[in-house]
Amino acid sequence: MKKGISALIATILLIVVAVVLVGIILSWGQNFVLKGTSQASETIDTTCTGAAVNILSCDYNSVAENIKLTLVNSGSIVFKNDTNFNVLLIDANNDLNSSNLNVLNSAGLGLGESATVIISGYSGEVPIKLELRNTQCNGYYWSKLCN
Repeated sequence: MKKGISALIATILLIVVAVVLVGIILSWGQNFVLKGTSQASETIDTTCTGAAVNILSCDYNSVAENIKLTLVNSGSIVFKNDTNFNVLLIDANNDLNSSNLNVLNSAGLGLGESATVIISGYSGEVPIKLELRNTQCNGYYWSKLCN
């Protein structure tokens, strides 16, 4: 007569092996996820989170060939004195003018501060899309249509 493991003991052993394997996989997965998310948070640049510049007005005078715009720092970031604000202009004919660099002459823009900028010697077809960019927060820009 051959003796074997009873069905009850075999079931219990299978459950124990399955629980141990699940524990090992969960432990590995937890370490993998924690390591991956900590590395991801280190690579995200949050220094410009909350940066906002409102372009309150943008008036184009085709006779005088100038654009007058009023800016206000409405965000939570102080733009330092060495920050260059650059203006890109795209007119109705899709002509790009990117020669308006450092329009605030390296002046900063503190919280709630405003500035008026006049860009002279520009002629284009309205509407003109204006994009304001800066060197402190690369990748951030603000736009407005000028008429």
